[in-house]
Amino acid sequence: MHATSRKSLDTLPLRSGVADAPAFAREKSDWTTPSIKSRLWKLAATETLSSEIETFLLLLVGILGLATVAYGIEQIFSWVHNQAFAMGITILLR
Repeated sequence: MHATSRKSLDTLPLRSGVADAPAFAREKSDWTTPSIKSRLWKLAATETLSSEIETFLLLLVGILGLATVAYGIEQIFSWVHNQAFAMGITILLR
């Protein structure tokens, strides 16, 4: 069953006034508790793994971004040190 249909089935007898009928009574069982705990542990493990992957990818993109900026700055400096550019600046300043 889907979670939404199960939830609506759980609340239906309470609204209809037949909650006291034995057919609608829910039995409390201990066998569902380990299942819920194991699902929570699996969810926590998945969330931890997802956050570790996300952190790694953000770090990788950050490093690549800094490398790109450094390469661009190096290209600007090499363009500024160009002899023709320097000659043009000196002519303009005279």
